[in-house]
Amino acid sequence: MIVRKLLNITELEICVDLYIKLNDETFIPASRRRSLERIHELVKGGSFFRVLEDDGKIRAWILANRVKPDHVDQVIFIQHYYGSDLMGVKAAKAVKMLHEALIEEAIRLNVSRVMSTGNHLDEANVFTRILEKSGWDRRGYVATKLVLEPRRRVDTKNFDG
Repeated sequence: MIVRKLLNITELEICVDLYIKLNDETFIPASRRRSLERIHELVKGGSFFRVLEDDGKIRAWILANRVKPDHVDQVIFIQHYYGSDLMGVKAAKAVKMLHEALIEEAIRLNVSRVMSTGNHLDEANVFTRILEKSGWDRRGYVATKLVLEPRRRVDTKNFDG
């Protein structure tokens, strides 16, 4: 299994189809057209996007964005999409490998924290429990990882030197 960048629009279509295939259409119906448009916009806009290839096939993928939430003083990475058709040990390995790539990107971009969320279909929080076993902090369906200590601002008005 290898993690790599997205190569072309055909691979993006494969990822969206994989994601939609896993969706529960009776709960929240998904639009393939809208999904392709939006994810293509995100990729063109610089979102973090990686695929996991196994035996020459895309079997998992992740998309994350750098954001500055209203209640946080730093820019953080938030995983917005994760899709995989793998099961068992390979599924857990894919989660770890794709999130390791996300952490590497966070370090490269000096992003202090990464956040990844589970899915409403994952009621047992298996996804975030895998991350917890890999050293992430977890609360229910949310896992976070402190990558770099946030930079402290120096109050230069009251600084004696």
